[in-house]
Amino acid sequence: AEPVGAAGDAADTAASKARGTLVSDMAVPDTIADGLKAKMGDLTWPIVRDKVDEVVTVEEGEIVAAMKLVFERMKLVVEPSGAVGLAAVLSPQFKKVVTTTAAATTAAGAAAGAAGGGGGVVEVKGTERQTVKVGVVLCGGNLDMAALFAAYARP
Repeated sequence: AEPVGAAGDAADTAASKARGTLVSDMAVPDTIADGLKAKMGDLTWPIVRDKVDEVVTVEEGEIVAAMKLVFERMKLVVEPSGAVGLAAVLSPQFKKVVTTTAAATTAAGAAAGAAGGGGGVVEVKGTERQTVKVGVVLCGGNLDMAALFAAYARP
């Protein structure tokens, strides 16, 4: 498995991963995903640095769209922070990560794979369609109902 992290676009996770060092000078993000409003700490950074291959970032609208999708299709309510992983999987950025990973893995003669998101089939240039297994965790315990209704009211 090749872990892919998911974070809001204002989070320090992606910036830290891209720079290869813990970025501590960023402001705490203002996001609907209130469970992700904390900065990444000294204990979390080594795990992300060493175990996560990529970090896909999502915008507020993508988080809300993922929440709505889960509610409409599964009749489940998920908190914004719990929808970030699904939002990442649905994003064009994730498809690029998976396609790149699948192409590299195919060239090496191994099965393609990625974890930390949703699932589906990706097309890899020069090969047949490649199925990629992906897992995503959804949760809904930390939810402000007023914020939920405000988010669902967004276009």
